[in-house]
Amino acid sequence: MTAREWLDELARRAREQLPDVELTRVDAQTLVLALSERGVAAHDAGDAIWLSPSLTQGSPLTSRLEDRVQHLQIEQYGIAEPTIDVALDAVVDHLRRVG
Repeated sequence: MTAREWLDELARRAREQLPDVELTRVDAQTLVLALSERGVAAHDAGDAIWLSPSLTQGSPLTSRLEDRVQHLQIEQYGIAEPTIDVALDAVVDHLRRVG
């Protein structure tokens, strides 16, 4: 499995669980998943995928203007079929969390 396939599969499974999730491919190595004020950037770092969750504070426009984005701990996953489910659980948990 390639990193691109891994990211594509993560996006597909996230859409199944969260129909309203916004999916953006910034480039071939990066997928951004967003729901409300929460987001996760998944990035192909060569031999692993890094997930970087974040959330905005205040209204989306205000937080963008004031650069009030809180970045949370980066997690790393190997590029293999079994790790997609583990990463998906982390992504869905972060995006569904309120407050």
